[in-house]
Amino acid sequence: MTGNGIKSVVASYQNATSGTVIPTGSWVANPPDTPQGQYLWTRNLTTFTNGTTSASYSVAYSAKDGQKGDKGDPGSKDVPVVTVGTSYPAKPKSGDMHWMTNSSGNVIGYYVYNGSTWVANKIDAKTIAAETFNGLTFNGMTFNGSSFNNAFDFTDENNVRFTGKTVIANGSTKIDFTVPATNQNGYVYSQPNGFSSYLSGVNGDAATSSSTFLGFGLLDLTNNGVFGELTAADMEVSGPSSWSTTASGGEKYDISFKKQFRRVWVTGVLVLPIANFGTAGNGYVTMFNISDTKLRPKKARYIVGSTINSAPSMGMLEVRPNGDVVAIGVPKAGRYTFEGVSYSAEAD
Repeated sequence: MTGNGIKSVVASYQNATSGTVIPTGSWVANPPDTPQGQYLWTRNLTTFTNGTTSASYSVAYSAKDGQKGDKGDPGSKDVPVVTVGTSYPAKPKSGDMHWMTNSSGNVIGYYVYNGSTWVANKIDAKTIAAETFNGLTFNGMTFNGSSFNNAFDFTDENNVRFTGKTVIANGSTKIDFTVPATNQNGYVYSQPNGFSSYLSGVNGDAATSSSTFLGFGLLDLTNNGVFGELTAADMEVSGPSSWSTTASGGEKYDISFKKQFRRVWVTGVLVLPIANFGTAGNGYVTMFNISDTKLRPKKARYIVGSTINSAPSMGMLEVRPNGDVVAIGVPKAGRYTFEGVSYSAEAD
């Protein structure tokens, strides 16, 4: 006896508007997209070994969207809300945060709502890692291991335009510039070893350049090929030291000595006796001693004064390395003025 078995089962699909009436359209091998509110019918066609067939059906509904519900709280009602925009949001709650922006979308402030008003706050951060910062102002900051670069276009009070670049790095501030109107170039550097500046001549001419170096007690100046140098010894100031002499009528006259620019400047009036170059009786006369060693010359120096009367004559003083001021050539006793005279304090 031979039985009747199942030879195959084939599924096919079709959309329909009814979930109870078998659709009469074309069945397809793959499930189609079913619009909301329609039904997806599935037909399973079974073929038996004796050649007969049998169909069974199942139906699935593609539901429509429901009505829109009430708007829920943004997250939890107790969680602060962060907003961004050109104005504050409506109905804020305590703790809400707002990043205020301008019309270009740039952040211009950070605010926190305290329950009654928005309060400006600073942004606290222990570490910020960023590749580029643009258009920022930093207040009260400490920068470590940084290099600052600034391109500038500057016009001074004399309407001279400078263009160039400023670099702050490695313990130095370096400004390199050009003067477009005259095609000059130069720099201003502040470095650990001192301050230096340079300006070429017109069209970059080095022969007519000028430069300055100031560092560790030294000032070098160059201008159009002329070089000069100042040290602390050149600028040393000592004195003034003063002495008084009395004329025959009892009048007192003062003379002072002051060192500046390696020379000792003499100002004032002395009452001198006759003194004739070592002759007996009226030879050299020591007037006083300069106790300030910085006012003493390294070798003997000579200064000349003139009388203050209708018959002028000249009187000579020798200033010795031991500080003695000696009258050595005075043809006539009287008052002698030494205004504006000086002697070198150096050995050469």
